[in-house]
Amino acid sequence: MWRGRREPVVQEIATTKYLDLLGNSCLTLIRETCALDAGHRETFARAVRGLSGVLTVLATAPAHHAVRLRAVRGALGVARSIPEAEGGPALPVAVRESVRMVAADILVFAGADAEEAGRALRAGATDVPVSVRPRLRWSLRARRRRRPEV
Repeated sequence: MWRGRREPVVQEIATTKYLDLLGNSCLTLIRETCALDAGHRETFARAVRGLSGVLTVLATAPAHHAVRLRAVRGALGVARSIPEAEGGPALPVAVRESVRMVAADILVFAGADAEEAGRALRAGATDVPVSVRPRLRWSLRARRRRRPEV
């Protein structure tokens, strides 16, 4: 019955790839932030807490369109609020870019096009279109009901 339904499997594989990228960018951000001196660490603490809050919201219901929209708006808000670090020491500049990378990965995981997400972050946008992911026609619960009892 499910052999002809490749699209949901392909979608889930893509989702896991985006989730892996998001996890890696979060790990990079945390490592870089921990390497900052106390003054610079305090500068980026609000952004890291903001991204953490966005991920917490997204984790509550990642398939729910409204939750993904809220996560997108939150990530864009955090990206707009990070301080400019150009021309200063290299590590704060790298942390700033890592914050932007986490925000971009959140946008893509939530269903935004990668190119549109990049443009929105560069432009300081407040919103970006998020696709509505396809839903499976049959739920696992419905499938279980049809199984013969042994």
